[in-house]
Amino acid sequence: MSTENFDIAEANGAEQVSQSAPEVETSQTDVHNTDRVQRHHNFISNFVPYRRDLVVYLPPNYEESDRRYPVLYLHDGQNLFDEETAFAGQEWHADETAEELIRQGAIHPVIMVGIYNTGPGRIDEYTPTRDANTNSGGKASL
Repeated sequence: MSTENFDIAEANGAEQVSQSAPEVETSQTDVHNTDRVQRHHNFISNFVPYRRDLVVYLPPNYEESDRRYPVLYLHDGQNLFDEETAFAGQEWHADETAEELIRQGAIHPVIMVGIYNTGPGRIDEYTPTRDANTNSGGKASL
């Protein structure tokens, strides 16, 4: 797997997807791209209405191995690995935590996929019921 940023949507032929989802503008453009964390811009899904950025953490020795790894999918991907993209600059240090646990033998090596939310649409996306007080939420089952 390449360690360069690229647009998965275009690399996988997004132009062939009918009614392609609109791009989501993000102000976070300086995400670090290391051999362990990679950012993929404007991923298209058949299940959600907007393109998303994804961040993917690869465990130590991933590039040299042909083994299979479990995958952990996480919401709020912009918060997982980088304070530059995290809400209020508070990253969750998911990559450092995973590396420490792997090194200690507490967990098996794992791939983590962080899925960015769409900012203002976050509550609508993540909650299955509508909040009568704020008139938001309730679209998670769509």
